[in-house]
Amino acid sequence: MMIPPAPPAADLIHLRDGLRSGAINAVDLLAEMRERARRWDPLLGSYLSIFDEGALAAAREHERAREAGEVLPALSGVPLGIKALFATVEEPANAQSLVLDPRRRVGADADAVARLRAAGAVITGHNTMVEHAMGRPDPAKPFPIPRNPWDLTRWPGGSSSGTANGLAAGFFAGGLGTDTTGSIRIPAAMCGLTGLKPTHGVVPTGGCLPASPSLDHAGPIVRSARDARLLMEVLAPGFDAATPADPLRIGVPEELLTAERGVSDDTLAAVRRALGLLSERGYHIEPLALPEFDELISLTFCIAVAETYAEHAERLRTQWNDYGRSFRRLIVLGAAIPGPVLAGARERIALLRRELAERLAGFTAIATPTWPTGAAPYAASSIPADQTNFTAAWSALGFPSLSLPAGFDENGMPVGLLLTGVPGSDATLLGAGEALQEVDDTHLRAPNLEVTAAGDPGPVPDPDRDAEITGATIAPADQAPWLAALGLTLDAHEYAVIEATSRALFAATAPR
Repeated sequence: MMIPPAPPAADLIHLRDGLRSGAINAVDLLAEMRERARRWDPLLGSYLSIFDEGALAAAREHERAREAGEVLPALSGVPLGIKALFATVEEPANAQSLVLDPRRRVGADADAVARLRAAGAVITGHNTMVEHAMGRPDPAKPFPIPRNPWDLTRWPGGSSSGTANGLAAGFFAGGLGTDTTGSIRIPAAMCGLTGLKPTHGVVPTGGCLPASPSLDHAGPIVRSARDARLLMEVLAPGFDAATPADPLRIGVPEELLTAERGVSDDTLAAVRRALGLLSERGYHIEPLALPEFDELISLTFCIAVAETYAEHAERLRTQWNDYGRSFRRLIVLGAAIPGPVLAGARERIALLRRELAERLAGFTAIATPTWPTGAAPYAASSIPADQTNFTAAWSALGFPSLSLPAGFDENGMPVGLLLTGVPGSDATLLGAGEALQEVDDTHLRAPNLEVTAAGDPGPVPDPDRDAEITGATIAPADQAPWLAALGLTLDAHEYAVIEATSRALFAATAPR
């Protein structure tokens, strides 16, 4: 069913300007957003924790400083949501997991959060996410399950799920997420938002729990590219905010925009429409082959599962059942990747990074869909290779990558345009996003929650619930050697899922 959108929403900069002028009162704005969350969050599952006391104090401080005529910092009074992978002074990160990382920072903000708070931001709370930033939420665990605000029966994307769906629902004005294989860009696309994975290392990750350390990025989820630029100027002091006039070339790997890759007609039409608008703004759209695409995805997932497994290997042996099913079944695949294979993957990525940086040097960006379709109906699948992951191709390379709202599919679900450039071209990508959004207001469309929430969406599907009560088990001696090393006696259904996930992941990510 096509869901009519709500009236256009204000982006962060619009709210920031109103707060500065006094046209918007920070305390009233926070109260309004709190009331929206009180009403709708039980359905949407955006918040793990709400920081009422600290947020109200920050909003009042903005009003005091404004009334006193003081110089206001860049984000003074602006409400922001924070992914639960980041530590805050209010509470340490918990990664939406029952298994807590002993290295989590207690009593202090993560570096990126500290920069936002120092700029006057009102930190509203910790947002829901996929456990330890991998897989899908497990309905059997005692955490809220985030839903898509455009359709409560659908997945909002992950792993920065609650930061995206809460922003789309109007619970705060912007958010801080992380991206390892697409965790900022995918939920941004599926919730109709703008999301930037910056050049690797530009935004600090200190105080952020690691997923795959060499792939982890921190960055903004916002409504507009100009919002992202403002947050980047705060998150990365010295960020080059100047946007070069040249080159104005966008390469399109046409061989990837096919039904074989799962790209829907609606998604393709929206992407081409957005590129057409950029063409009208002076960008030259031209073919650019990307024969390394499948290899890049394969290398990214190889590194991601190996590094994440290394982060959790010891705790998996002792706390297997405390982890969510999707997470443990995915990252255990890292045990199947020998050290020499991982080393070879890193060497190959280093070579491809140099080669692709040279090839893309004459382009503003290379363009693909962010995801091949709009958000799919919610399912607790643990297999990440069901659809082509266009975002993952750029993750191990560390290239900056920007997802922009491009339109809607036939179900009324948002779809995204992905622009990726060479390292250090973050500001140039944002310039392209700003050029698009100056002539297109898709990014300001918001879900109509009155319509979305009509009726009971029912529980999130849990296809494993009945399959795991047979009582049958698989002893280590009967398991694949790479899995037997864990020494776990696994439920027979779980063992079958892990084997199927292994085959699907490595087959789908192997070079074609």
